[in-house]
Amino acid sequence: MDTLPVEEVVNTTLLLRGAVTAGVIVVVIVMLATLKAAIVRFVRVRQMHQLRGRFVYRMARVFAVIFAGFVLAYVWGFDPEKLWVVVTGFLGLVAIGFFAVWSLLSNVIAGLFLFLSDPFKINDEIEIPDGELEGKVLDIRPLFVVLEEPGGHTLYVPNSLLFQKSFRRVDPAARAREQESDVAPEIPESAD
Repeated sequence: MDTLPVEEVVNTTLLLRGAVTAGVIVVVIVMLATLKAAIVRFVRVRQMHQLRGRFVYRMARVFAVIFAGFVLAYVWGFDPEKLWVVVTGFLGLVAIGFFAVWSLLSNVIAGLFLFLSDPFKINDEIEIPDGELEGKVLDIRPLFVVLEEPGGHTLYVPNSLLFQKSFRRVDPAARAREQESDVAPEIPESAD
């Protein structure tokens, strides 16, 4: 009984590509799990709202999937020169799209800077003196911050406005002192 060589029975190139694909997927999963644990710890230590941690994790997941896609395209034999043409063409279209939606992009970037600088948190009260806006922060989203006005109305403030204008985070104790000093003392009526 003759034995066949392994190369005739198993396609070693395909097997190697499959193993590398599985390795890349495992590395990305482990990397994302480690990153998620680090983000949760960072959010807890900095006493940030959990929504901010979720936002960072989602962004990291998107970049990890894109990076893994490029690696897998190379492993499966996609020509790097052709990949470069596809990437630059895609980036050109994205640049044109960003130009078309510049205000949207500026709000997202301002939201990222607000997230990283952490000037206020959920449930903080803020005031924008120039725009005469004030309210309690209900949510911080990639495009806008949701405020609850003193009257109970919901106000959506674009992140670019908060990034470009000065605003004040209101200290409840300071506000109580201001309100006490604004109240004029009652003068008792004299009995004539």
